[in-house]
This record gives sequence, structure tokens and C-alpha cells, in this order.
Amino acid sequence: MAPFYLALTLGYMGGLYWLSSIPGEVDPASPLLSGIVAWTPPDIQNLLHIPVYAILALLWYRTLRLASASSRASMVLALLLTAAYGMADEFHQ
Repeated sequence: MAPFYLALTLGYMGGLYWLSSIPGEVDPASPLLSGIVAWTPPDIQNLLHIPVYAILALLWYRTLRLASASSRASMVLALLLTAAYGMADEFHQ
């Protein structure tokens, strides 16, 4: 089951990377998705980081727990991995 959760977690991270690559302006090649991003107020976009990264941390936690890590170690490592990914994604943007 751990390989499934690892694939799910890495896929989720790939989706986040893809979403963070959407420009802040309406792109004629993809007007619907880029329009939603462009027209969403920045405060709302910033608030959405909370549930999005909470889900990522939970996915990492579940993956690590299934890989036989202790509960505390899984929690700490999940938070560190999520924070590191968040920083790398901010740099990417």
C-alpha cells in the first residue's frame, strides 16, 4: 500500500507544480483555467495555500507511516518535506 500512497503524493505534488505554473494573466491558449486563476483575488489564492499544503502534509504522513516510520518521525518528516516543497514551489513561481 505504501507505493500507492507514494505515487499519490508525488502525483499531487506534480499537480501543484502544474497549477503554480499557470500565469497570473489570462492565457489565450487556456482561457478558462488561466482566467480562473487571474480573476481569483490574491487574498483568496493565499488562503487556499492552507488546505492545499495541509493535504500534502497528510499525504506525506500517510506514506511515511505505511513505510513503517514512527508516528512522531512521520509527522516531523511530513512537515519538513511539505515546507521544503512549498519553498521550492515559491522559488519556481
